[in-house]
Amino acid sequence: LTEKIPTGSVAALKEKGSFQKKLAMAEALVRSARIYLHQTLTDVWNKVLSGEAASSEDKAALLLAASHANKSCVEAVDLVYNAAGTAGVYKRSNISRCFTDIQVIRQHGFANENRFETAAQLLLGLQPDFFPAAL
Repeated sequence: LTEKIPTGSVAALKEKGSFQKKLAMAEALVRSARIYLHQTLTDVWNKVLSGEAASSEDKAALLLAASHANKSCVEAVDLVYNAAGTAGVYKRSNISRCFTDIQVIRQHGFANENRFETAAQLLLGLQPDFFPAAL
């Protein structure tokens, strides 16, 4: 993909500032979401290992971190897909496969965008609308 020379251009995609910017933004989205998710998982896991039960705030934190990671990765793939131009639309393209896969992953029950509402419900002391969070 980075070796592709866009139609009408003399420079490879990787040499274009617009591609570089979107790739860097995508990388930052994924890295920051990964760190947030891993830290939240570590914090709650250590709490549970010490014998404490996960609180509503812990459950909310896990839902927020997972949903944020999911949403950030969707945005990252979208940035790269957009930056790739027509090179990304063909089935033989890895970015096309990633774009299709991320559309499925974004619907995951535990980490889709509806879980932001569930996390807020937990933080507000309300009954969560997602059964596993109520346990």
